[in-house]
Amino acid sequence: MRYTLMILLILSSLPLGARGFTSIDIVGDSISDGANPQIPAIQDKGWVAMLYGDFEEEPAIQNLWPGIARHNHAVPGSKASEWADAAYPAMQQVLQEIPDLAVVYLGINDLYAYIQDADEVFSTSDQEAFRQDLSTIIDLLQALPATPEILVLNQYDLLDGVSESIPPGHPLYFLRHYSSGVQTMNAIVAEVAALKECHLLDIHPEWFHHAYGKDFGDAPLDPPYVHMDYYDVHPNTEGHRVIYRKVYAALRSIKESEANEGQLRINDWQFYE
Repeated sequence: MRYTLMILLILSSLPLGARGFTSIDIVGDSISDGANPQIPAIQDKGWVAMLYGDFEEEPAIQNLWPGIARHNHAVPGSKASEWADAAYPAMQQVLQEIPDLAVVYLGINDLYAYIQDADEVFSTSDQEAFRQDLSTIIDLLQALPATPEILVLNQYDLLDGVSESIPPGHPLYFLRHYSSGVQTMNAIVAEVAALKECHLLDIHPEWFHHAYGKDFGDAPLDPPYVHMDYYDVHPNTEGHRVIYRKVYAALRSIKESEANEGQLRINDWQFYE
């Protein structure tokens, strides 16, 4: 009986339920594809490359799960409305990879399209369309046999909350409803992430006051997270680093929480001969 108890004690001290992720994939646009105005004409110099250990000296995801297969099917210019179609080539590739860990970072191109249509705002119908598209993307991923853990990122505000101050005649006047659109879109992302039980990564606060708002009355903070010589929707290296660190911190937290949840405390159990 003592040997049996010893075996039970040993087993009870082992981590249970930790997933040990084997494959990660990215559902995203040019930001996740690595577009970086500091390194023009070269992709894959952004936050995903940092996460995968291919750009800059930052801790890589392999530090958390050695041997994890790393995929990135982000498509420059793509929208959630495209990814919501299971026949979309990039989505087909992701589904074929069957990842057990996925990051979804979409919306900026949808918002641009919405605020440049006839009514020039992120209308109620636009909002419902985006909500449905994002929900469908997550449904497609969650239907995979691996039932992947999903991280969903929201949007940063390139105009630091002051887009309404863009004057008529300015080249960026078409973006005058951008800041309010970002707030509304981020609320939808949070709603869908909660409903689908995904991890929400809020990058909006870290980015605030680090972009182009300074041109329209915002008090800027250093360092800038965009290319300051001309308007560009993509992050510079520091901007990508902010996104990377948010994602890596979330993954590290998942790793730690799974280990903690799977660890049975021996002191909570009593054994009797």
